[in-house]
Amino acid sequence: NSVGLILAVGELFLFMLTQLFLQEPPPKKEKPLTVDNESANQVGGWRDIMAAVTHFDLAFPAFIMFTLICNFTLYQVALPPVSSDLFGWTPLEISYLMSVQSICIFLGMFAAMYASIYNVSDFTMIASGNAAFVIGGMLTVLWWRREQATIAQFILSIVIVSFAYPLMGPANRSQYTRAIHSRPELENCIGLLQSFFNQAFSIGGFISPNFVTSFVMKSPEEISNTDGHELTLWALYVPVSAILVILGLL
Repeated sequence: NSVGLILAVGELFLFMLTQLFLQEPPPKKEKPLTVDNESANQVGGWRDIMAAVTHFDLAFPAFIMFTLICNFTLYQVALPPVSSDLFGWTPLEISYLMSVQSICIFLGMFAAMYASIYNVSDFTMIASGNAAFVIGGMLTVLWWRREQATIAQFILSIVIVSFAYPLMGPANRSQYTRAIHSRPELENCIGLLQSFFNQAFSIGGFISPNFVTSFVMKSPEEISNTDGHELTLWALYVPVSAILVILGLL
């Protein structure tokens, strides 16, 4: 299992880097005790936490993260069987395509870093990424069609989505973190709220593969008996959810 060994060695290397070079923050100075009621209220309890996570400025970034992983999962799950059905590609050729996808994600990360250095707003990055998902999702529904799709069309839809994917994650987390710090009463539960945010990403990762395989992808027989489209109309969830995110940002 060479892939498993590579992952294990990589995780061990990251663990060593973390233990050797990642410094802990300096200890926080204790605040002096006070009986002032206003200061006493600056400690959030479960009621404050639940009220916060259901508020739009915290719930909406979690929704963005959920839709982000759900949308991108379509291109991870459907890419191998669809490319095999469309062009008869073998696992080796599919791996080349997935390498191209990885390069696009890498370039998208550099684009996100460049945008952050030049103070491009989180709103612009998230909106641009979702606009790309709208375009890529619509092209996927229209172009992924047996006996009509070209290799250039197939790859272009994947490239658009892959490049846009890393633009949204860091910008969205930044927006969420700022929303937390705008509420002084939540200072004692920042880690818990960040875990809620991460769970939105994890839940999307659990749900979306089953959804894609059950409702979005077609069997070869279904493709032959219909109009040749590789995916059902449920694939429209990608552009529709991206449009909802843009509307929410506005």
